[in-house]
Amino acid sequence: MNFNQLRRRVERAERLVQGRADDTQVHWHTLRRAWREGWTAPRIVVAGLVGGFLAGKLEPAKGRAVAGQATRWVQLFSTVSGMFTAMQAQAASQEAERAGDHAERAADTAAVVATGAAAAAPVAAREAPAHAPHPAEAATELSER
Repeated sequence: MNFNQLRRRVERAERLVQGRADDTQVHWHTLRRAWREGWTAPRIVVAGLVGGFLAGKLEPAKGRAVAGQATRWVQLFSTVSGMFTAMQAQAASQEAERAGDHAERAADTAAVVATGAAAAAPVAAREAPAHAPHPAEAATELSER
């Protein structure tokens, strides 16, 4: 395999990875939106009732083994919560980076358009005055042509 073939394979693999990352990002946003929409008031109340029932059934005051188990559950929930927070922060960071790239591209485009408009401005300035000419100026201009 020569160098050009290897380079094409690497470029194709990079495009594939980028595509999969974009798909994952879209799916993550969809999941996050569905998760938030799914937590309606009745579901929150039911989850609280079920959690309260389970906490009452475990009766952590009866033994240390159950109390230790409850501590492990709290640790698990806090760890999972931290993981979700980190993932949300990473997603927000990537979104901000994309927004910055988009703004940079828009600024570059605006600069190109402004440069083109600046080049066209002297031509337009020669063709038409910036203000309406006084009647005497207009007559002089017409007579000179």
